[in-house]
Amino acid sequence: MSWLAVFLALPAAVGYALSALFLKQALHRGVSGRCVNLVVNILTAGVFQLILLVECSPIPWPEVWNPLLVGVVFFVGQILLFLALSRGDVGVAAPLMGAKTVFMVFLVGLLARQPPSVHAWFAAAVGAFGVFLIGGGSVRFFLQPNARLVILAALASAFCFGLTDSLLQIWSLSFGFGAFV
Repeated sequence: MSWLAVFLALPAAVGYALSALFLKQALHRGVSGRCVNLVVNILTAGVFQLILLVECSPIPWPEVWNPLLVGVVFFVGQILLFLALSRGDVGVAAPLMGAKTVFMVFLVGLLARQPPSVHAWFAAAVGAFGVFLIGGGSVRFFLQPNARLVILAALASAFCFGLTDSLLQIWSLSFGFGAFV
C-alpha cells in the first residue's frame, strides 16, 4: 500500500466536502448550476491541457470516441449532482455520493470481465460507509421535501462518476492517462 495514496485521500475528502458546501451555498445565493458547471469545466479543461505538454504517447485517433464518451458521462454526472444539491441538502446528497465507490468496483469488474477482488469490495464498502457516517448516518434523507428526486439524482450522479472512473481505468491504457483526460 502506498502511503502517498493514504495521505492524499484525506485532503481529497476535505476538498470534496468543502466544495460541496461552497457549491450548495452558491446555488442558494442565486448562482445558476449552468454558470458553475461552465466555469468548472473551463478551468478543468485548461488544467488538463497542461498534461498534454508532458504526454509522450501518440493519440490513437480511431479510439477517440472513448474519451469523448467518458466526457459526456462525466458531464451528465455533474448535471445530476447540481440537481441533487440545488433541490436538497448537502447532508443528503453527499452521503449518497459515497455509493460511487461501490458502483466503480462493480462496473470495473463488469466492464473488464474480471471479478473484483475482496480487497476492492472491502475498500468500496468502507469508503461508502465512511461517507455515510460523515453525513450523519441517519434516515433524515427520507424526511425532507424532494427526497425522492434528491436521492435519485445523487445516486444517478454517483453511478455516472463511477462509470467515468471505471472507463477511465480501462480505456486510458491505450491512450496514456494524460492524452485520455
